[in-house]
Amino acid sequence: FGILTSKVMIVSAHQGVEKYEVNAPNMTNEELQEYYIRNGIFPANAPKDSGVILKENNVSDHLSSRISGYMNWIKTSSTFSVADVYGENPIDTDEYDALTQKAKTNAGITYDYIGCGPLALVTQFDFLARSAGYCSIMRNAEDSKEQLLLQTQIFKNTNTIPADSLRDNLGLSLKGTLTFPNEAISSSREILIDKHLGFKTTEEKVDSEGNVSKSTHYDHKSQIYVYGDTIPSVASFSTKINNLKDSIEKGMPVIWWTFSGAGEFSFHYMNIFAYEYWSGTEGISYVNSKALLEYTNNLGEWVTVLDLLKDIPAPGLSYLEDSPTEISFKFPLSTTKIRIYLETTAATGNKNKGRIVLGDMNIYFYDHQYHSHNYRYEQYNSYTHKAYCECGDFIYDTHVKSDFTTLATIQKYTCKYCGYVMGTGALL
Repeated sequence: FGILTSKVMIVSAHQGVEKYEVNAPNMTNEELQEYYIRNGIFPANAPKDSGVILKENNVSDHLSSRISGYMNWIKTSSTFSVADVYGENPIDTDEYDALTQKAKTNAGITYDYIGCGPLALVTQFDFLARSAGYCSIMRNAEDSKEQLLLQTQIFKNTNTIPADSLRDNLGLSLKGTLTFPNEAISSSREILIDKHLGFKTTEEKVDSEGNVSKSTHYDHKSQIYVYGDTIPSVASFSTKINNLKDSIEKGMPVIWWTFSGAGEFSFHYMNIFAYEYWSGTEGISYVNSKALLEYTNNLGEWVTVLDLLKDIPAPGLSYLEDSPTEISFKFPLSTTKIRIYLETTAATGNKNKGRIVLGDMNIYFYDHQYHSHNYRYEQYNSYTHKAYCECGDFIYDTHVKSDFTTLATIQKYTCKYCGYVMGTGALL
C-alpha cells in the first residue's frame, strides 16, 4: 500500500454498502478533545518534504527497507482504484492554488495554513461531484464559482486550530493546522445534509428529575453516510485494510488519519483511492547474509572458494524447488573437509530466511592420476583462481599475494599466479 501503518480511518460509503464497524464512543466534543490532547492525537502536519512522492520505480526499494528479509519486490496484477468504477481518480487539492486561498479568506481563516483535514475533505467532495455524479454538491465541477462555494463551505464548517497555539499551552511544536477527527466527521455529515444527501434526527429525552437532553442521530438511510473512527480503532490491521479495499472497490475513496508511529505520514489526513499488491521473495542476499563454500587447507584453516551470493551468475541462487542451481567444483587434493557456511541477520524459526536447501550432493575422488596444477592460472573470482595441469585438468586454489608494485602514485598487490588485483593503496 505504500503507507505501512496501523492507524485509523474515516470511510465514506454509498447507501446500501455494508456497515463498517467504527470506534466512535458516545463522548461530547469536550471529552473527545481532552482524549486527543491526553493521547497526543494531533493530525496537523503535512508529510515531511511532501513534494517527494513514492513513485512506482522506487516502491521496491522502499519495501525492501521497511520489510527486512524480503527482496525482488514486484507489483502483481491485483490492483484496483476508484477509477475502475467512475473512470477517474480524485484530483489533489493544492493549498496554495489561488482559488483555494480565496476560499480560505472567504471562510475567515486568518492563520497561515488551512490544514490537511479540510483539504482532504475538499478532495473527497470534489470527487463525489465531479466523478460520482452527485450534482447537488456541484452541478458543474469545472465552474470556478461552484468550486469556490464548496471549498468555502468546507473551510467554514470544519473547526480547526492553529497548531502553533498548542505550543504555549502544551509545549508541543507541531506545524500546520490541527483538525480533530470528530470535527472532520461531523463537518462531512453537516455538508451532506445541506446538499440533501444526508439526514439527521434529534431526539429529546427527559430523565426522572425532569432534565431534558437532546441527542442527534445521522440516518443510516442517507444517500451517503459517513463512517469514521473518532478515536483509534481497536479493529485488527487486516480488518482496516479489508474495509479500505471494500470501499475503494465500490468507488468510494477513503480519508485516513494518523497519529504518531506512521513515519513521514504521522499526524496527517490522506485521501486513499487505490491499492496495489506487491509481492517479494523471502530469502537471503549478499546485503544481509553470507553463504560460502569452504574447505580446509593443509594448515587446518577454512578457505573460501566460492561466495554463493556473489559469484553465482545472474539471476543467482534459484528459489525454485524444481530448478535448483547446479554447482560443480574441484577441490585441492589435500582437502579433507568441506562445508557450506551461512550467516544471516534476524533469522527466525518460522521463516525461510537464513536457509539454503541442498539437493543431491555427489562427491567424486580422483586418485588414479597425478596432476601438477602449475601449468597456467586463470582468475575465477575474488577469492580463487583455476590452476591447470598440462593435461587440462584444473583445481580451484586461493589467490596468493605478491609484493607491492608501484604505478605512478598508486601501489597495488596482485595474485602472484593469476595476476588478479587483490588491493591498492596510495603512496604517501
